[in-house]
Amino acid sequence: MNMDRQTRIFVPRNLPFDNVRWSAIVIGQVIAQVVRETAYLDWYWFSRYDCTKEYDASDCDISQIPTGFMSPVSQHYRSVRFRYSLPNNSVDLFERECRRRIEDSGCAISDFRDYDLMADLTTDRYLDGETNQAKIRERASLVLDTYCSIARLIVHTLSGPDANGAYCLPHYVSQDQNSVFNVIHHLFCNMTDVYLFVDVPEHEPGTAVNPAQHVTRKVRVRF
Repeated sequence: MNMDRQTRIFVPRNLPFDNVRWSAIVIGQVIAQVVRETAYLDWYWFSRYDCTKEYDASDCDISQIPTGFMSPVSQHYRSVRFRYSLPNNSVDLFERECRRRIEDSGCAISDFRDYDLMADLTTDRYLDGETNQAKIRERASLVLDTYCSIARLIVHTLSGPDANGAYCLPHYVSQDQNSVFNVIHHLFCNMTDVYLFVDVPEHEPGTAVNPAQHVTRKVRVRF
């Protein structure tokens, strides 16, 4: 029997994590290492966050994370949420190795805990009004497959470590449209015609009656 599990890996502010590549570095130093060494993982995926402790509190014990991990300016913590599924008799060994690599990297976690896959991937934002229970379960499985495929591709394309222990993804090196994630992003938007918008800041001059205003205008991006 498999268990679905999760942890939230908090990232310090020191080298080599002190730049925009911090998530790639923790993925390279921790997640990529354990998933490459673990043949019995059924699936895994991860997501990155830069947010306040109130947001982080939903799936960890934020009080266990050193306050030095918090930005003194924004009051934000940076973290990577790691979710995975594996046989229940392998959980202890896998999570001990995860913890070792997390601590060796200088990162921190509060704990490992169970993850309710169906409760998470069958919320309204995934269903678009679907009520058929069989299709809801199928939808969750398809979403999970998509997330896992993206995570596997990220691990596959990571380069590093460099002399400072840092890892890198292709689009950090090249800003052109030929890196694998640029191409996939383009085709995803092309295939789905999903609505994407950017906020464009604008300045409206003022008058003696109406003061000047800084406003934003939504502009749809098409692929």
